[in-house]
Amino acid sequence: MKSTTHIVAATGFVAVGNIITGNPPQLPAFLMAALTSMLPDIDRPRSKVSLLCPQFSRVLYQTFGHRTITHSIFGWLGIAIIFLPLRFIPIPGIYTAALLGYISHSILDTMNIEGVRLTYPLFGNHCYVLPGDEAHRIKQGSPKEKTFQIVLGMICIGLLGLNFIGERTLFRNLLGTPEAIARDYAHQLKLGERIIVKIRGIWTNGQDRVESEFDVIAANDFGVFVRQSINPMKVYQIGGSFSAISHARLKIVHQIKAEHRVVKIQFNYERWKSELTAQYPGAIVSGIVKTHAVPPRFGLDEFHTIQRRGDEWHITHAPIELLDQTLRSRASLTGEIKIRYWRQKDNERNQDTS
Repeated sequence: MKSTTHIVAATGFVAVGNIITGNPPQLPAFLMAALTSMLPDIDRPRSKVSLLCPQFSRVLYQTFGHRTITHSIFGWLGIAIIFLPLRFIPIPGIYTAALLGYISHSILDTMNIEGVRLTYPLFGNHCYVLPGDEAHRIKQGSPKEKTFQIVLGMICIGLLGLNFIGERTLFRNLLGTPEAIARDYAHQLKLGERIIVKIRGIWTNGQDRVESEFDVIAANDFGVFVRQSINPMKVYQIGGSFSAISHARLKIVHQIKAEHRVVKIQFNYERWKSELTAQYPGAIVSGIVKTHAVPPRFGLDEFHTIQRRGDEWHITHAPIELLDQTLRSRASLTGEIKIRYWRQKDNERNQDTS
């Protein structure tokens, strides 16, 4: 395959990787993948990448031949070790992009007539090809490769559009991991969007079917946290070991622009009782408070938003109404909490009332 074919394929591999993992698209990552997609051909003296170190390229070719050690899974492992310092560069996904670019070269070369010795040197003479019929494989520089480039390029343009424009809903629902979905929602919440999703699945406790709309209140590496307007004091975790709904499929049905605000408050019980619940209805609270009160009991289908550790209560994404109900009759309460809430923008409110 020509270098341009490998670069296009590597770009597509990284774009798909971003969709599956939820990593934001980064131009340096795509450039890194383009560079590493040519690197396996350093074992061929007449290749473009061999111009970087012609002596080393010649030695590789004379010792191992073409499409052997640099194209094998052991070559992939070596590159993974060599590129480890990229993990410490503050560019999301650049290490993964480097590996995807390198690996994509070998996968593409299996479509050549000669194939690739993927398991070299264990099975040194065994070539892997795709497809098995030689008549359907691609010869370098042939009209078939040019056609393949055009088709691959069109697919790649579509994938890049999904990356940079952000319309990833279809791929997220079909391929996305719960962690990737959570990162995507967390990013949208930070931008100030209120997200309402329709969830289909089965309640983990009870095995009844679920097909309802929920408000997304938080998202992190543990999953997506949702609640329903009819019962705002119950928070459900989707994903992870505490998932309230199994086999859950999430689909965004509404995205409402809102003002996202965070307030940090040092408080005592008197301030809580007099101000906070009325001032921030529907808010989500996180933090640590000290009290000798006994925390409430939770049903098995609820995420434990309030947990007691000694004389401390650790609060994570707790609805402010639930916290108010729990603390209403408690005294000697001190600590710092962080209140997150959204206020719908005026133009959105006007549209709703018209």
